[in-house]
Amino acid sequence: MGNIFTTVIGVSDLDVKDVGEFIDDLRKTSNGGVSIQAVCADAVYGLEHILQALKITIESEKRKITLVERPEMDLLLRISCTDQISRALKDIGLRNQAPGCFILFSKEKKKLIKVTRRICNTHLKIDDSVLKPNKTKKELICRRLGVQLNKFLSNDDAFTSYLSEKAALLTK
Repeated sequence: MGNIFTTVIGVSDLDVKDVGEFIDDLRKTSNGGVSIQAVCADAVYGLEHILQALKITIESEKRKITLVERPEMDLLLRISCTDQISRALKDIGLRNQAPGCFILFSKEKKKLIKVTRRICNTHLKIDDSVLKPNKTKKELICRRLGVQLNKFLSNDDAFTSYLSEKAALLTK
């Protein structure tokens, strides 16, 4: 996306001692050159949902209108379609013993590759199939957002567009 490189990694079963400590350790690997966000896999409705939210975050950062100072936190808020960090963490934060999704982005390709390799070389079960859209995810997301499924949202592309528009409408 422009001059930003990104990697999205799905894991089928996150099994780490402390999730926050694990993510902090990954951030140290890049010496601050890579933004890292990790969310519950059930909160993302496919790769396109993630990429659309990331595009909005990147554009908001360029225009200096992000919801919060750190771009990875802005991304979390946009994926969760809320402007409250505590709610976003509670609703879609990465959980131990559950499928997860790591979203990495950076202007520095070498640092991004280094962190990506670090994740892939851990004991985590890499499985991008956990990112795929499905009926259960759609129902969970609708319930979380207080939206009733209807014929307009039954199509995967329409649902992804709806989520992207909700993410774009978030403001300070």
